Amino acid sequence: MDTLKKIGILGYGKMGKEIFDLFHSKMPDSEFVVLLRHDIDEETEKVNKNLAKSLRRKKITEEVHEKMSSNFLFTDDLSKFSDCTLIVESIAEVLKKKQDLFAELDKTVNEQCIFATNTSSLTISEIFSSCRSERKTMGLHFFYPLKLTGFIELNDCDDLQTGMKIAEITGKSIVNFTGDYCFYLNQYISFCISHAFILAEKYNTGIVKAMDILNEMFPMHSLFGMADSIGLGLLTSGNTETSVKRIKSLLDSGRDKMNRYLTEGCSPETGKFIEFVTEKESGRAETDTDSEAFLLDMIAAMLNEAAIAASENEGDLTEALYDAVGLSEKFSFYYDKYGYKKISESIEAVRAYTGLSSYETADEKMYVRFFC
Repeated sequence: MDTLKKIGILGYGKMGKEIFDLFHSKMPDSEFVVLLRHDIDEETEKVNKNLAKSLRRKKITEEVHEKMSSNFLFTDDLSKFSDCTLIVESIAEVLKKKQDLFAELDKTVNEQCIFATNTSSLTISEIFSSCRSERKTMGLHFFYPLKLTGFIELNDCDDLQTGMKIAEITGKSIVNFTGDYCFYLNQYISFCISHAFILAEKYNTGIVKAMDILNEMFPMHSLFGMADSIGLGLLTSGNTETSVKRIKSLLDSGRDKMNRYLTEGCSPETGKFIEFVTEKESGRAETDTDSEAFLLDMIAAMLNEAAIAASENEGDLTEALYDAVGLSEKFSFYYDKYGYKKISESIEAVRAYTGLSSYETADEKMYVRFFC
C-alpha cells in the first residue's frame, strides 16, 4: 500500500496549516483531506489564490497547478477520511480530545491506514489507547516553523519506512526515539530553557538583559524567546511521563521559576512572556555582568547533555539538537573554543550553585567522540 496516497490532516491551526502546506507543496500526486470546523470556503480560496500566484511566478507548472488545485478538500465531515492511507493529527494538546477523535476515526477508517500525532508531550500509547491493537501508529513531531527546521522527530513509531519516506520527500532528516527518550528534542529544548532561567538568576541579570547576552549564541531567537513562543502554560505542564530521569531535577527547577511568573500574573498563553517581563523589569538597575562567563555556562551544560544523550542513542543526535535550539554555531565550534577543562569547570560550578543532580559532567571521551 502506498501510505502517502491519501493523507488526512486533523486540525488547521498554526502547526496544522504548516504541515498541510509542506505536504501539499511536496506531494502533488497525493490527495489531501483536512479537518476544518469553520471558514471552509475562505481557506479553500486562500490555497487556490496562492497556487495561482505560484503559477504566475513560474514556481510550478500548469500540470502541477492543475493537480494541486484539485487534490485537496477542507471538510468538517469525518466520513471523508474513510479511505485515507495516513492521518496526521495536529489539534489542541489535550489528551481527551485526541483520544476521542482517533477513537471515532478508528471505527470508520480502513484498518491499513496509519495514525500519526504531532503531539510534543502526550504519551503516544495513551493517545491511541481506544484504537484497535493492530492499527499502526506513531508520533510524527514537526518543529515550528517547518520551513526553518531540518528534522522530524519520530516517537514510538510503528512504521519507520513511512516516517523515512515523509522525511525524504519533504527534505527533512529524522530522529527516532522510543521509551524514555520519546520527545527528547522537546526535552532538550526545555532543558536549555530551564538552564537559561537558572543562569539569569545566578548572574542576577533579569530576563531582558539575559536575552541580550544570549543573542550572540542564538541569533534567531533567545531561549527566552522560545519560552515566549511555546507559552509558559505548556512549558510548565509537565505532561510527558517519559522524561529522561537524568534531567528531571533541572526541568523541575525551570518549571518552578516559570510558575513564579505565572503566579505574578504572566499569561500562560503563547506570545505573552516577553511582554510581561519587559514591563516587569522596566526601570531595573543595570548590573555589571561577565557576559563571556554567562555564555560559557550556557553552552557548557548544553554540550554536556548533548554528549550524554548522543551516547545513549543510535546514530548521532547532535545535529538535530543543534538544529532544534537554533544555535549560531555547531557544537564542535564551541568545544574547540572552550575545551573540556573550561566546560567541566563551568558545569561543576553551576552544580555547586544549584545543587541539582542534572549537572553531572560527561567523560571527556564523549566530547571527543561527538564534537571532534
